[in-house]
Amino acid sequence: MKYLYHRKPNIMKGSILYPLNQLRDIYPDIYSLSISKYQGREYLLDQDIPLLNCKWKDVIHLSPLHPNLIFKELNKNNIPTRSENFFYKIPIEKLVEDTTVCFKYEFEDGRVTQDQIKAFNKVTFNNLNDLPQETKSWYHLCSKNKEQPLLYHMAPHILTSSRIEVLDCEVISWC
Repeated sequence: MKYLYHRKPNIMKGSILYPLNQLRDIYPDIYSLSISKYQGREYLLDQDIPLLNCKWKDVIHLSPLHPNLIFKELNKNNIPTRSENFFYKIPIEKLVEDTTVCFKYEFEDGRVTQDQIKAFNKVTFNNLNDLPQETKSWYHLCSKNKEQPLLYHMAPHILTSSRIEVLDCEVISWC
């Protein structure tokens, strides 16, 4: 079976993952906490997501990389990590193809272009077995500069505008 991963929120009500814009209307208190991770990068929230005809804040971000790959690379670069990070292991069958795309993260500023977005296909989708070299280089640079990196910088994302029920999803640790 193929899976995608989403960090388990520290505070979550119910068993459904929502895009930020929906979260704002349903659980405004949790939205306020969630939106804070974009401090200094607010411009990302209003970027258009080609093929989905929505904005960055209208999608859930999922990773095709097992979280342990990220954990190992952070440790390799002596970047402090918290062992209590947990992730939902989401079977790809839970995704709706028409509301899901693959995003190839190619620009340092996080800019999204038509060329970086491809339709998501459950049959042809494969998990990634290693971090992109650009992500590894980013971690190395952040370590050198004693900065905390964005975990998914320059790594592919799967974006979906649909809600995801996670009640029956396995929760895993990244270490």
